[in-house]
Amino acid sequence: MSRRLGHVDVQTTLNTYAHVSDDAEMRAVADWKAFTGGWRVGAHRDERIGSGS
Repeated sequence: MSRRLGHVDVQTTLNTYAHVSDDAEMRAVADWKAFTGGWRVGAHRDERIGSGS
């Protein structure tokens, strides 16, 4: 990848583009938290493990 981008040293590629991965990761985490934010933990617990009745 580094050579394809014209970089002789892989560290140049990492220094130039590493933040892109960090930004994408942070967006993914924020999206996931927004997606799951309304979920209730244990909402169907009795149905999963049986209510014992």
